[in-house]
Amino acid sequence: MRISATTSILDQTGGMTAVAHAIGALQRDLVRVLGSTPTAASTVAPDQIRLKVETIGRDEAFCIDVQRADNCITISGNDELGVVFGIYRICEEFLGIDPYWFWTDLPTIPRDYIDVPEGVFESDQPAIRFRGWFTNGEDCLVGWHDDMKISLKTWAAIFETMLRAGFNMVIPGTGIETRAPQLTLAAQMGLWINQHHAEPLGAPMLSSVHPGICPRYPEDMDKFEQTYRDAIAANKGRKVVWALGFRGQGDHAFYSEDPRHDTPEKQGRVISEVISLQKAMVSRMHDGKSHFMHNLYGESATLYKAGHLKLDDDIIRVWGDNGFGAMRVRRVGIGHGETHESSMPPQSDRGKPYGVYYHVNFHDLEISNQVVPLVAPELIVDQFDAMHSAAGPAEFLMLNVGNIRPHIVDIALIGKMAGTPASEYPLGRAFANAHYRNYAARYFPQAADKCEAILKDYFAAPFSFGEYPDQKAGEQVYHHTLRWGIKAVLKNLDEWPHTGFASDMPPQRDERFKRMLDLVEASIPRWQDLLQRARDAAANYPQRHYFRDTLLMHCAYMCFSAQGYVQGLRALLAYSAGDFKQAFVMFALAKKNMQAALEALLDTQHGKWRNFYRGEWLTGTRETIRYLDAMQGVCRIVGETGHRDRWIIQATGLSKVPMNVIAQASADYDKLAAALLQAQAQPPKNDFTCLI
Repeated sequence: MRISATTSILDQTGGMTAVAHAIGALQRDLVRVLGSTPTAASTVAPDQIRLKVETIGRDEAFCIDVQRADNCITISGNDELGVVFGIYRICEEFLGIDPYWFWTDLPTIPRDYIDVPEGVFESDQPAIRFRGWFTNGEDCLVGWHDDMKISLKTWAAIFETMLRAGFNMVIPGTGIETRAPQLTLAAQMGLWINQHHAEPLGAPMLSSVHPGICPRYPEDMDKFEQTYRDAIAANKGRKVVWALGFRGQGDHAFYSEDPRHDTPEKQGRVISEVISLQKAMVSRMHDGKSHFMHNLYGESATLYKAGHLKLDDDIIRVWGDNGFGAMRVRRVGIGHGETHESSMPPQSDRGKPYGVYYHVNFHDLEISNQVVPLVAPELIVDQFDAMHSAAGPAEFLMLNVGNIRPHIVDIALIGKMAGTPASEYPLGRAFANAHYRNYAARYFPQAADKCEAILKDYFAAPFSFGEYPDQKAGEQVYHHTLRWGIKAVLKNLDEWPHTGFASDMPPQRDERFKRMLDLVEASIPRWQDLLQRARDAAANYPQRHYFRDTLLMHCAYMCFSAQGYVQGLRALLAYSAGDFKQAFVMFALAKKNMQAALEALLDTQHGKWRNFYRGEWLTGTRETIRYLDAMQGVCRIVGETGHRDRWIIQATGLSKVPMNVIAQASADYDKLAAALLQAQAQPPKNDFTCLI
């Protein structure tokens, strides 16, 4: 069959909105490839792409039948998503459209026509039934928009990407309103709706509906029930995987606000009762397709394992990783180490439906990652293989994708894994290696071998802070803990908050500075080597290219952040020792590197990506620069005694300094710091022009 400018599209599905959205995407793809818009047909005719719904026997399955006789392709779906997935398979396999094109900017190859081989293709059954995205920690996506609100146009691009890549479920944003417009759009595009564990059924926290009260169980259950009714009503007619649960008013245990429930037995009984109530309300009120899940997260996991939390057999038990890609219980609170307790589904649950909440993006104010990838493909494959071996095929996957664009390398891998038939598990390390190879070949073809090697070494480069393969530090460590270190020194604290993640950390502040210096300094040669190799490879790519915007940027950002961090810690040690001039110089060097890290981000903001990193708040590179700039001023104030020209004399070699030079040097700390550093290397030349 040959697809050309004369090929028409016939929709025989009866006007399904999800199919209509996918047809719109197919038409755009055909315009990009063939240069003309296909005709929408109303009757069967030769030279067509025909879309219809018919029983195939499995939810969301599809069949593609290519017939040369009348030059047509028939896409039959078991339901609306079956048709949608069939359309997007045509787009990828035959039109050559990258499922992630919106984020990767992979160009389309124009053609006069497309030849499609004759035959019948039937879709595989994915290993995981529900495959979702959670755009959580989406600071850059928010800041990308001038009104600081993700637009429906952007949501449409996100949802389309998900469907192209085979995902079928979404939590569209953090802390969203019950009737948020993106929920309506997601449902119209065919996606299942799910909710965050802190907002069961999608209901708002009760404290936001009834300000000023501290909700109690069972006294305020009527108020809770009203929010549940409203949330169920808001999802009328939609396909929903309902999140059941009961937590406090701020994503913590409910009993932290109501200490009357002071035993595990009482706590488990309350959560079990509320979950049963929520499930009964949905079953009674909801008119759409429903499934149920509960996040075994925090206190729920502990209570469930101890037998105090009871769940019906049809409720999917969803276990979470530790935020860094390992199926272990997440660290509790900031500044604490891990318990190293497994969060794998227990053997006793084998045969019961289970799922996983998994992070490729995480925000913990300490060592996690937001703007660069961190979780290695090898670790991802190992963990999913281990889950499959322990409990069989998963029913549910919710993937925390953050700001999406920095994490496509991991998202694409997990999408492939989730869509692979269960019979092919365990996937093994060969699957991860194939992903590296295919990813580099698709996105960086001009230097694929070099880029594949850089990508592998990138995931091995972060410094390790423990014995487990996931205990590698993301970019937040270089920014959050440095800012906390500055606060600790200025407040004269004897400890360094937010650095208890490593088990061998000494208790005293300056000793912790030295310990972190040892850890990070060892990684800097790796980052410098990676950055040089990435710069060499960049010669193969134009200025505005996905390689430069991701892998080169990631190497540069991590290299400069690590270097700035080391210099910042040296500055803090000098400040603590009373050597304010040396601290002044080192803070300037730290700031220069952090500015280079920020520039690495900003250099990727071209075309539609303008202002993408404007909202880079959760790591806060700009805030780190402001802290370092402020510390230069503090050092100047406390380090100079009497007249403010002693450091200028040392920097220039002049015995007497003109007033205009004093004014200039006072205003430009960076030039003064550079001159002081130069004076340490060789005697100054009795020349003040270095300060002007």
